[in-house]
Amino acid sequence: MDWDDTHALMLLEACRGAMTENGRVILIEHIIPGDNSPSIAHLSDLMLLVITGGGRVRSELEYDELLAAANLKRTFSIELPSGYCILEVGKA
Repeated sequence: MDWDDTHALMLLEACRGAMTENGRVILIEHIIPGDNSPSIAHLSDLMLLVITGGGRVRSELEYDELLAAANLKRTFSIELPSGYCILEVGKA
Protein backbone atom coordinates (compact mmCIF):
# COMPACT_ATOMS: atom_id res chain seq x y z
CA MET A 1 0.00 0.00 0.00
CA ASP A 2 2.96 2.34 0.21
CA TRP A 3 3.59 2.05 -3.56
CA ASP A 4 1.89 3.87 -6.39
CA ASP A 5 0.00 1.83 -9.00
CA THR A 6 2.94 1.65 -11.42
CA HIS A 7 5.32 0.15 -8.86
CA ALA A 8 2.62 -2.05 -7.30
CA LEU A 9 1.86 -3.43 -10.76
CA MET A 10 5.55 -4.20 -11.35
CA LEU A 11 5.66 -6.11 -8.05
CA LEU A 12 2.48 -8.05 -8.82
CA GLU A 13 3.78 -8.97 -12.29
CA ALA A 14 7.00 -10.26 -10.72
CA CYS A 15 4.94 -12.33 -8.25
CA ARG A 16 2.86 -13.74 -11.11
CA GLY A 17 6.03 -14.67 -12.98
CA ALA A 18 7.29 -16.62 -9.96
CA MET A 19 3.98 -18.41 -9.27
CA THR A 20 3.21 -21.99 -10.20
CA GLU A 21 -0.06 -22.54 -12.05
CA ASN A 22 -1.96 -23.11 -8.78
CA GLY A 23 0.18 -20.71 -6.74
CA ARG A 24 -1.30 -18.04 -4.51
CA VAL A 25 -0.14 -14.67 -3.21
CA ILE A 26 -1.48 -13.39 0.11
CA LEU A 27 -1.92 -9.65 0.60
CA ILE A 28 -2.63 -8.23 4.04
CA GLU A 29 -3.81 -4.65 3.70
CA HIS A 30 -6.25 -2.06 4.94
CA ILE A 31 -9.13 -1.76 2.47
CA ILE A 32 -11.23 1.36 1.88
CA PRO A 33 -14.86 0.26 2.45
CA GLY A 34 -16.97 0.12 -0.70
CA ASP A 35 -19.64 2.31 0.88
CA ASN A 36 -16.99 4.79 2.10
CA SER A 37 -18.12 4.25 5.71
CA PRO A 38 -15.79 5.34 8.54
CA SER A 39 -12.71 3.13 8.76
CA ILE A 40 -9.13 3.12 10.00
CA ALA A 41 -8.26 2.65 6.33
CA HIS A 42 -9.10 6.32 5.67
CA LEU A 43 -6.55 7.46 8.26
CA SER A 44 -3.95 5.09 6.81
CA ASP A 45 -4.70 6.46 3.34
CA LEU A 46 -4.14 10.04 4.49
CA MET A 47 -0.89 9.12 6.25
CA LEU A 48 0.43 7.32 3.16
CA LEU A 49 -0.36 10.24 0.88
CA VAL A 50 1.57 12.57 3.17
CA ILE A 51 4.50 10.28 3.98
CA THR A 52 5.11 8.44 0.70
CA GLY A 53 3.78 10.95 -1.80
CA GLY A 54 2.27 8.17 -3.91
CA GLY A 55 1.18 5.27 -1.78
CA ARG A 56 -2.43 4.82 -0.86
CA VAL A 57 -4.99 2.49 0.59
CA ARG A 58 -7.17 0.96 -2.10
CA SER A 59 -10.73 -0.35 -2.21
CA GLU A 60 -11.51 -3.96 -3.21
CA LEU A 61 -12.53 -2.68 -6.66
CA GLU A 62 -9.22 -0.84 -7.03
CA TYR A 63 -7.34 -3.99 -6.01
CA ASP A 64 -9.35 -6.06 -8.49
CA GLU A 65 -8.45 -3.62 -11.29
CA LEU A 66 -4.76 -3.59 -10.31
CA LEU A 67 -4.69 -7.39 -10.09
CA ALA A 68 -6.40 -7.73 -13.48
CA ALA A 69 -3.72 -5.50 -15.02
CA ALA A 70 -1.15 -8.04 -13.74
CA ASN A 71 -3.26 -10.95 -15.07
CA LEU A 72 -4.17 -11.97 -11.53
CA LYS A 73 -7.49 -12.23 -9.69
CA ARG A 74 -8.71 -12.14 -6.11
CA THR A 75 -9.88 -15.63 -5.16
CA PHE A 76 -10.79 -14.99 -1.53
CA SER A 77 -10.91 -12.13 0.95
CA ILE A 78 -11.77 -11.76 4.61
CA GLU A 79 -11.83 -8.73 6.86
CA LEU A 80 -10.08 -9.13 10.21
CA PRO A 81 -11.18 -7.51 13.51
CA SER A 82 -7.95 -5.48 13.41
CA GLY A 83 -9.19 -3.55 10.37
CA TYR A 84 -6.87 -5.37 7.99
CA CYS A 85 -8.11 -7.57 5.17
CA ILE A 86 -6.52 -10.73 3.82
CA LEU A 87 -6.70 -11.07 0.04
CA GLU A 88 -5.82 -14.36 -1.60
CA VAL A 89 -4.71 -13.87 -5.20
CA GLY A 90 -4.23 -16.41 -7.99
CA LYS A 91 -3.56 -16.40 -11.72
CA ALA A 92 -6.40 -15.11 -13.87
